[in-house]
Amino acid sequence: MFYAYNVDMKITKVSLTDFRNYTSADVTFCPSLNVIEGLNTAGKTNLMESVYCCGVGKSPRTTKEKEMIRFGQDAAHITVFVDKRYRSHRIDYHISARGVKRVAVDNQPIRRMADLMGVLNVVYFSPDELKIIKDEPQERRRFINISLCQQNPAYFAALGKYNKVLEERNALLKADEPQREQLSVWDEQLAKEGATLVHLRADFLATIAEYADEFHRKIAGEDKDLTIRYLTQELGESEEETRRRLLDRLKAGFDKEIHTRYTVTGPHRDDFSVVSQGKDLKQFGSQGQQRTAALSLKLAEIKYFERHTGEQPVLLLDDVLSELDVGRRKALLDATKGIQTLLTCTEFEEGYQADNLIRVENGKIVQ
Repeated sequence: MFYAYNVDMKITKVSLTDFRNYTSADVTFCPSLNVIEGLNTAGKTNLMESVYCCGVGKSPRTTKEKEMIRFGQDAAHITVFVDKRYRSHRIDYHISARGVKRVAVDNQPIRRMADLMGVLNVVYFSPDELKIIKDEPQERRRFINISLCQQNPAYFAALGKYNKVLEERNALLKADEPQREQLSVWDEQLAKEGATLVHLRADFLATIAEYADEFHRKIAGEDKDLTIRYLTQELGESEEETRRRLLDRLKAGFDKEIHTRYTVTGPHRDDFSVVSQGKDLKQFGSQGQQRTAALSLKLAEIKYFERHTGEQPVLLLDDVLSELDVGRRKALLDATKGIQTLLTCTEFEEGYQADNLIRVENGKIVQ
């Protein structure tokens, strides 16, 4: 059963300067369904990208941030205004052609990206998000990391430390004749941070599994179950047990790592499976089944945010209606009621009222 909640977190306005194909634009949003309509290449996805950047601190589309600057210009700027349950925020995201990024919250420059996490929580879904189901494990780890980093400072800190230690350990393995004693310096730290990651991931996946199954049955049919299973070799009954398991496996894997020159044990190798009606959707699911499963995971992510932060995130749906049949489109739009949603499409003809219809034409907003 799904319940309607008051929207606590919402975007009220986005301002863009020389961002992608926008020279200058100001867009206002309502707290419910906002439909961003326009032809392909008009700039709909660019608008969604700007919101994502201010929530997550990076683009969902490129690792080269200079690509987001309008051609021929020296810099791009995004400003997003956010209302939350108890206060409002202003987020400024500035990119220079020299590759320098500056982010400020409430006009105060942030020194660490951790200070941005949680100011604006977003859940983003586009046709590319099928990677969660059908691609390699790194895409599923990315899904977990982006979600948990936004809402859990302990996870963000542990992930940063773990990645730094992993980089140092791998560098040592690539050196000439690495010694077991040298690696042990890094093993303790890797096991400590890794145990934190494993337990927070286990809680995350166990929680969204229940929600995802519920959403999947609503979208695909009551008999279409969805099961998520965390694939890790280190999880113990307690975080301390997991730490010991990980440490033992790191020590036992030394001979193999001498040949691979790479750390073969740890949460950087984790994965999870998505199964419906006994069928692993990565291997045996049709594209339609994979799409429905990925969408169910994203909707479940919203419920996890609400459960753990007390507020719903903003839902960004980029060009997903065209990929769904009529029944699934209706189920999706029903599921987004009560959530601030930004939805892009070429033409909105769903029989639903768009509380705010925004028309984009060649990088210009026509409202």
